[in-house]
Amino acid sequence: MSAEIFEQKNDAEIVTAKRFIDFVNGFNRPLVCQVCGSQQWSVLVTNEIKVKDDEPEHTVIETIGYAKFNKAEDSAINYPGGLPIIRMTCGSCGHLLLFSYKAVRKMISEKDGESKGE
Repeated sequence: MSAEIFEQKNDAEIVTAKRFIDFVNGFNRPLVCQVCGSQQWSVLVTNEIKVKDDEPEHTVIETIGYAKFNKAEDSAINYPGGLPIIRMTCGSCGHLLLFSYKAVRKMISEKDGESKGE
């Protein structure tokens, strides 16, 4: 399945919450909630979870799943994987903003390359 349109790399650098916040703040515009007007946001880029006691923690990322819709049965079959996202949640009303993880990672990488004179 090739629904993901952004470049995929082995051993790609993980976008941290700090890097993402720096990226968003780089637009020099306040990020105001469309619903309530608040500027209080929490950010989730990656999370560390413990699956089994005898294994190290896993770095996980949220995704929006892909599913094949079966019109005749009015059902959907989920595919593994999905579109990786970065989630921002308004601290006042709970409204969500979603960013494409891979698109943001690519833009950060390109900006880093420009700042290093590449």
